[in-house]
Amino acid sequence: MIDSQQALLSQMTFEEKISLLAGADFWTTVPNERLGIPALKMSDGPNGVRGGEFGMGPSAACLPVGIALGSTWHLDLIEAIGGLLADEATTKGASAVLGPTINIHRSTLNGRNFECYSEDPYLASQLTVSYIKGLQAKGIAACPKHFVCNDSEFERYTMNSVVDERALREIYLPPFKAAVQEAGTWMIMSGYNKLNGTWCSENPRLLREILRDEWNFDGVVVSDWFGSYSSAIGAGGLDLEMPGPARWAASLAGEVQEGRLDEAFIDEKVRHLLQLLERTGKFTSPNIPEERADNRLEHQHILRQAATEAVVLLKHDTDVLPLNPEIQKSIAVIGASARWPGIMGGGSAIVPAHYVVTPLQALQEALEDKAEIHYEVGTNNHRMLPLIDLNNLTTVAGEQGFELSYYNAQEPLGEAAATVLSDRPMMSFIGSVHPAVNDPNAYALRVKSTYTADESGVHQFSLTSSSLARLKIDGQVLIDNWTDHTTGVNLFDMEAGEKIAAISLEAGQCVALEVECAVNGPLLMNIIRLGCLPPMPEDPIASAVEAAKQADVALVFVGTNHEWETEGQDQANMELPGQQNDLVEAVAAANSNTVVVLNTGS
Repeated sequence: MIDSQQALLSQMTFEEKISLLAGADFWTTVPNERLGIPALKMSDGPNGVRGGEFGMGPSAACLPVGIALGSTWHLDLIEAIGGLLADEATTKGASAVLGPTINIHRSTLNGRNFECYSEDPYLASQLTVSYIKGLQAKGIAACPKHFVCNDSEFERYTMNSVVDERALREIYLPPFKAAVQEAGTWMIMSGYNKLNGTWCSENPRLLREILRDEWNFDGVVVSDWFGSYSSAIGAGGLDLEMPGPARWAASLAGEVQEGRLDEAFIDEKVRHLLQLLERTGKFTSPNIPEERADNRLEHQHILRQAATEAVVLLKHDTDVLPLNPEIQKSIAVIGASARWPGIMGGGSAIVPAHYVVTPLQALQEALEDKAEIHYEVGTNNHRMLPLIDLNNLTTVAGEQGFELSYYNAQEPLGEAAATVLSDRPMMSFIGSVHPAVNDPNAYALRVKSTYTADESGVHQFSLTSSSLARLKIDGQVLIDNWTDHTTGVNLFDMEAGEKIAAISLEAGQCVALEVECAVNGPLLMNIIRLGCLPPMPEDPIASAVEAAKQADVALVFVGTNHEWETEGQDQANMELPGQQNDLVEAVAAANSNTVVVLNTGS
């Protein structure tokens, strides 16, 4: 392996070496056709391999999030999940998975706690080793992140983590050390933050003295996306700047030519990258296949086991559980989380899941013809209106979802460049849009479907967009975020604006739903989010209490979702959103057989 790397390195021009040190685009490295050096594709992430499209690609297996996996304490299961992720990476054409996330829970308010395993460095270390072994045994590189002390989302691009040596060694470094010395990880991702005054991505003590010299790490150090800040990455120890095209890596040429950086540093980085390509089999299988969905039954069994073992029983001092439909003939299911559960946190960990089974659906299926189930929302826990339910949407072709048309124009007029079916009520485009779109910074969209109301009453619709957009119902503009575009909602570091409007619909009534959108300038991410809240009771908590009084047992589902717990921002406090505490107290007072299910990420 070393001989083949040296042979390639000896044939490379200086410019070719430099070209390998930054990505070609958002997810892939730069190939070299002259020397037969292939590109390597990476993908998020910790709880599912999403692929190259941020929100519009094929569906993927959705794992329980990191904190849930940490709650299993099951090393063999985590290793099996690593193998599952390797299978999923193959279906997305990826040779490296950007995970696991192994930062430490040091504050309960960290918006990204859901993605990490634990506040305990030993437990996090052991789970990390199992995950990496399961993944790399199938030839897919693991990339544990974020090295190191990237433990807050507030000011994450500028914050300075001031940590003394003992805390660094005993708390923050152990999971990464185990990843290197016990699991043999092939990659590591640097953090956005500074450590004791120096950016992690260009920190020689961190990346050279500790990682290389002390731990003998021989893999690739990759920046977090846009997490490189100056040309000091050259001597600092970073190998690969992502995403491409290069911002700072190109300046390394000048540093070498001016004698401020030894070319040996460049050669070392190139060797690390060539070795990664060998380890992942890219020289023998250089092609990157098209992404596809592969919803395997054996994967479903692993995911169900992981979700089951992640459940923690906090208190049980009665005989209410387990549920017994022979005794408990009527069950009140209460709470927004029963109908709109949080299955993952927000940000780069999000995947378009193959399927979602809500607690309400699961109970209805499991107890069909055995017990009577009555559902009440009780109170909302949404930050934005819940995503519109695909079961209420039908395209012209009779499919569930939307008809999405792309236009190479400033408005969605004339002939569409392409039209596809979509099942995504939240559409997000980052790095690419559609092959038919000529300019990712200048295009328009039209999203069409027919909405059928399940019940009579006031329906609230919402439109959230980072670009110009408007929502029409039966041809009339209901929400205008085009002529009067607003911001104020943080969606994964993107400023978007949610606008809400209400209309009255009768049960069974069908209306034409249409969203028009235009991008007329650079955007990190174009987000279009369509929400809908069906009619609510006049007094939701009172209705829930009445249902609880009539039932043998009341199941109250409360919690958060990916809009409250997300990459890009920390939580303001540890309170359950809205009136959920009041709901629990009222239902428990109405029925002594009350079970409270917490659906949270931290």
